[in-house]
Amino acid sequence: MRRPKASLFWYDTSGVPHDSPPTLAEHLCAILHGVCREVFLVGDLAVEVDGVPRLLDAVPGVGPLGGLLTVLQQPGEDWRIVLSCDTPFVNSGLLAALLALAGATEGSGCEAVLPQTPDGQLHPLCAAYHSKLADRLHSLVPARASGAGTSAHPRAPSVHRFVESLDTRILKVEDTGLLRNLNTMREYLAAINSLDVADGSA
Repeated sequence: MRRPKASLFWYDTSGVPHDSPPTLAEHLCAILHGVCREVFLVGDLAVEVDGVPRLLDAVPGVGPLGGLLTVLQQPGEDWRIVLSCDTPFVNSGLLAALLALAGATEGSGCEAVLPQTPDGQLHPLCAAYHSKLADRLHSLVPARASGAGTSAHPRAPSVHRFVESLDTRILKVEDTGLLRNLNTMREYLAAINSLDVADGSA
C-alpha cells in the first residue's frame, strides 16, 4: 500500500458525520461506536482517533493474533468485535448481526461468530470473539516473535488456523461487497472511485 492503511482518507461519509473526509480508522471507529460501548485502536498504528484509546499489541510481531489477544484481555463485555482497518464497506447492520447471533448462543459453548460470503470464505478479522478465549490464545502465542520459530518460541499459528480450532457459528452474508478489503493502492483507488458522491461523498 506504500503507506499505513489506517491513515488513508475515506470519502464516503454517508451515515458517519465528519467535517472533513475521515481516515479509514476514523470511519470504522465511528461505525463501531454505533454497536459497541467501548472502541479501541489496537496495534502500532500511524494514526489517532479522538476519544478512542490506543492499545499496543500484548505480544508484538505475531500478526493479527497479537491484536486479537490484546482485545480479549481487556476487561468488559463477554463478546468483542474485531475489525481490521482495511474493510471500509462494513456497516453497523453487519456488526449488530454478529453480536445478535453471539448473544443467541449464550450457554452453547460458542467461542466465535464469523461472517461467511457465498464463495465459502470466512472473515476472521470482521468477527465476534468471546473473551473466554484469552487464556487459550495466550498459550498459543509465543512470548516474542521468531520468524521461522524455535523450540523455545514456536511460530504463532495463523488467525485462520486458530479459528479452525474454535466452536464457531456462521453468519451468512450475501453481499460480498460488505467484506471487501483493500490490500493495494490500486484496490484503494478503485474503491474510492466506486463511491457515490450523491450519497455524501467528498
